[in-house]
Amino acid sequence: WFMEDRYQRRISPSGGLSVGQYIEQLVAGDSVQSLREALHIVPDKPAVLSRLSQLILEEKKPDDLRAEKEIRFYSQRAARIAKNDPVLWLDLAETLSHLGNRQAAQKALARAGEFAAKAKDRDMKERVKRRGAEIRELLKRK
Repeated sequence: WFMEDRYQRRISPSGGLSVGQYIEQLVAGDSVQSLREALHIVPDKPAVLSRLSQLILEEKKPDDLRAEKEIRFYSQRAARIAKNDPVLWLDLAETLSHLGNRQAAQKALARAGEFAAKAKDRDMKERVKRRGAEIRELLKRK
């Protein structure tokens, strides 16, 4: 049991659920608590980090500095880990714009554009372009 592949291994020797299945359940739960628990098991999953920062942002109370630091940490970590993923850089740009950090949001938007330009997937390029325009509009309003 202990020597098996980490994600194929059962949560316990007598358990029916693999670690990978458990992580999938936690991510599907799509709550701050379930995503935090998933990060305890797999701390370098960019999509989980990004989604967690979005959920904390949605629940954040005004003037909650701890939540702001946590949001910034998770979104920046997601973008750093998934270096060339323009969607995660857009997530970071959107998060930073909601936190009022306009300059950093514009830099993240620029990075997303750079990575999208290098991508071969035309649909993804178009989605990044549309979402980037939406984020730019958001930045103009702030």
